[in-house]
Amino acid sequence: MTKSVYFIDDDILFLKIVKFYCKETKPCISGTFFYDYAQDALDVIIQKIDNRIVDESFELFVDINMPGKIGRAH
Repeated sequence: MTKSVYFIDDDILFLKIVKFYCKETKPCISGTFFYDYAQDALDVIIQKIDNRIVDESFELFVDINMPGKIGRAH
């Protein structure tokens, strides 16, 4: 089973580069998710855990410095 991988970063260019790289590597295509807002990623992961559809183990790559990117103002 392919492990899910989540990339969370407010740098859109970084996410595009990683997405391009993942398209070039076959094992990385399925189960790879990209988010520029941490709260969006957390909402999805929590929903998957609650519905028991998340892998037992998954990897998170998170940008440490994301000022103002925790949530969107509504």
